Amino acid sequence: MSNANMPGHYHADGDPPGTVRYWDGTQWSGDPIPAPPGSPGMASPVDADNSRYAGVGVRIGANVIDFFINLGVTLALVAFLSSDNSVNVDLISGVIITLATFGIYTAILAQYGGTPGKLIVGLRVTNASGTSPLTFSVAARRNSPFLSTIIPFLGLVVMLVVFIVSIVYVSNDDERRSVFDRVGETRVVYKNRL
Repeated sequence: MSNANMPGHYHADGDPPGTVRYWDGTQWSGDPIPAPPGSPGMASPVDADNSRYAGVGVRIGANVIDFFINLGVTLALVAFLSSDNSVNVDLISGVIITLATFGIYTAILAQYGGTPGKLIVGLRVTNASGTSPLTFSVAARRNSPFLSTIIPFLGLVVMLVVFIVSIVYVSNDDERRSVFDRVGETRVVYKNRL
């Protein structure tokens, strides 16, 4: 059941597959009945085979687009921070750039339901119940592994490991969840298959 406090008909744990029961907001009542098509908690024909979840290839494509957009933002921030030729881009500037980029991507994810790369290739990030866009706190939690890049050199190694592990997770998980999805309790789905 996705909305624990909302009264309605939902699938109850332990009930036979394909059935729903009435939830009054605090407890279950009545016997299980056959679920009408499209009932909450029921697999739809689109996601019965998990085809609504984005696979490795399209997600790598989205990440490549995001990388180049992020590179442009980073270069613009570096140029701004060193525009008077007296400021060297040092550790503090690196932290500022990382936090600014994190904030920008988190705001975009919370506002539009995906990073620019994901939106361009037709993906959307949802929470576990399938709603999008995300709250700012969920978007920030999902993006939090990127904050490791604040640590010089080691942060980039950590991110490389996170991306490799994510590829393995997405390839082997029923809902194709990456490290970021697991941290944020999110899913990446095709916009046309919500």
